Formats: sequence, structure tokens, C-alpha cells
Amino acid sequence: MKMTIDLDNLKKIAKKGKDIFLKPEAEKELLKISFAIAELEEIYKEAKLELEKAALKKNPNFSSIESDKVKIFYRAFGQRFRLDEAVIKEVSSEMYSQSIKYSLDVKEIDRYFKEHKTLPYGINAVDRKKQITFKAK
Repeated sequence: MKMTIDLDNLKKIAKKGKDIFLKPEAEKELLKISFAIAELEEIYKEAKLELEKAALKKNPNFSSIESDKVKIFYRAFGQRFRLDEAVIKEVSSEMYSQSIKYSLDVKEIDRYFKEHKTLPYGINAVDRKKQITFKAK
């Protein structure tokens, strides 16, 4: 698949975001960007997978690759260990800390707000930033 994107035109469109409502060519360019991003993300994912396979084949213990312009790391993400809570009484308390987590029931808060026109005591609204998103139909 071959796709041509006029970056200069896109920069103009970006500066005149309101044109999306008036000009079909602006909509067409935004759709091109959306499709290109999705395609590039898939290509990037595939390239990383192929690089991982090739590097592990060459050295099963590799942790990084470095060239003149790029450094690639191979590392794990997330928790290193997991606590088996089924045997918690047998685990030394020095190996973990205990915490309490509170989760708000948004539906219940919305119901309360609708009924009382105010938030419940101890519950504060968060100032959330809105942003534009778009997708092809």
C-alpha cells in the first residue's frame, strides 16, 4: 500500500482546525493521518517483533543493541514478583506491606449529585482536560 501525505498541507489544516467543518479536503487529510498512524503503529510493532526474534537467535541473553544513532533495550516491564495471598500467614511480614485502596462508585455519586445537586461530603470533582479525538466511520 502506498500513501502520500502532504505535510505542508496538514500543517496548514492544523492551524485552521475550524476548516474541518467546512472543507471536505480537510476531512480527507485528517483521515489520511488517522490511517497512516494506525498503519505505522502496526509496522513498528512487527519490526520490534522481528528484531526481538533475530536478537534472541543471535544471543539468548541480550539486553541491548547500540549503533551510532540508536540504542535498543530488551527488558521486562511490570511487577517482578507476585504475592500468593492464599499462604499470606506463612509469608514473612518483612516481604510485603499492606495498604488499603479506595475505589469510588461513580454511578452512586452521579445518583447522589442528581438528587442533591451537590457532591457527597469528602468527594471532590476532578478537573479533567478534554481533547479532540476522531475516527473514521
